[in-house]
Amino acid sequence: MVYVTWDPPVIGEYSAFKLKVIPLSEPQNSNKNIIITESQLPFPMRELTPGASYELQLFTVYENKESAAYVATNFTTRPNAPGRFIVWYRNETTMLVLWQPPYPAGIYSHYRVRLRLVLTHIIVICFTFATHHSHRNQIHLII
Repeated sequence: MVYVTWDPPVIGEYSAFKLKVIPLSEPQNSNKNIIITESQLPFPMRELTPGASYELQLFTVYENKESAAYVATNFTTRPNAPGRFIVWYRNETTMLVLWQPPYPAGIYSHYRVRLRLVLTHIIVICFTFATHHSHRNQIHLII
């Protein structure tokens, strides 16, 4: 969930705000228009796709007419972490790691697995799951 808030205008009148949510990572024609009153701030945005990018456009509304001008911002939601994973096989030179994809799947570009030897017999696996942006989730497994 993402919370959206803003400072209302100090000049002019308004009765509400129109928040236009434009998914940048999803099919066209999936825009949403949400009317928000000042008492609803900060406004919780639900049902966003993990790892997806969005543009938000904010208009003021007065007497059922929206402003011509708007402010805008973009953001990307965090991807979900992969599901349960196990070390299926390992020996001195090979390790097979299996994992379940994240649920819900969301949008991501790659997986990254890092191995780090700690002491002499303990291996820490750092599993990173990232989108094409800089958000990352990590899981650590000690074996």
